[in-house]
Amino acid sequence: MARFYKKDELGRLVETDSGAFDSDVEVVSMTGCEFRDMQASIQSEKRRADKAEDLNRNLLRIMKERSNAERGIRPKKEKDGYIVLESRQWYERYQVAVWHPEVDPDMFRKTEEGRSEALRKKLVRFEPHTAVTWKTIIQTPYDVSLPKESVEDLIEEEIVKVLAEMGCLKSNSRKLNGTFRSFGIGPDGHHINGRYRWVYRANYRSGYWEVECYTLKALDVPIHRQCERTNRTKKKKQNKKKDSREDLFSLFGDFDDTVQ
Repeated sequence: MARFYKKDELGRLVETDSGAFDSDVEVVSMTGCEFRDMQASIQSEKRRADKAEDLNRNLLRIMKERSNAERGIRPKKEKDGYIVLESRQWYERYQVAVWHPEVDPDMFRKTEEGRSEALRKKLVRFEPHTAVTWKTIIQTPYDVSLPKESVEDLIEEEIVKVLAEMGCLKSNSRKLNGTFRSFGIGPDGHHINGRYRWVYRANYRSGYWEVECYTLKALDVPIHRQCERTNRTKKKKQNKKKDSREDLFSLFGDFDDTVQ
């Protein structure tokens, strides 16, 4: 019996119903026994891959809990471990295309040749503009010893939720990373805050991966994500305990003087 197969990303043959006219399809003739053996082999490899993925996920979870404990983030098993280190204004320079009033821009925008022709004939010019945006550095819970490629997908999945919590509801796709643009108008009539650029940084002093996020507006950072605020509160508690201990020692000191 003839069956149709395609090679997946690992080079394995996977059955498909796309038909023999697909150029990527290989026609394979095999007995029922051979087919069952091949299916069993595929399932075995899939289980092995799933097991490796689960193991990797558990290792990342343990690493996150450990990093939370090292940075004093409690409870370590519940917090995602993303901390805002710094946020400041940023002046974003960009250009706006201004077309000749007698030209239909759509005639030239669609192709690279059309855009080149418009520039050559001076049918369009670019005006420089500057917008006031915000640059925020967010510390992740992942150690710099991990390659960026192994944690990038996970960081992107998690940091979008972190940004949404702080009022940044939209983000460019990876393909549009660095493209300054509007993210539309919200129900309140104001521009929606969005992340238009981000850059990964390996901070070897702290030992964690960081992400520079560029957003249209300032982020509303809650206290539990403010690294300095968390440390300051911790120091205040320590100082309060120290003062109480000194007061207690002074009382005992007076008592000892009275006894003598």
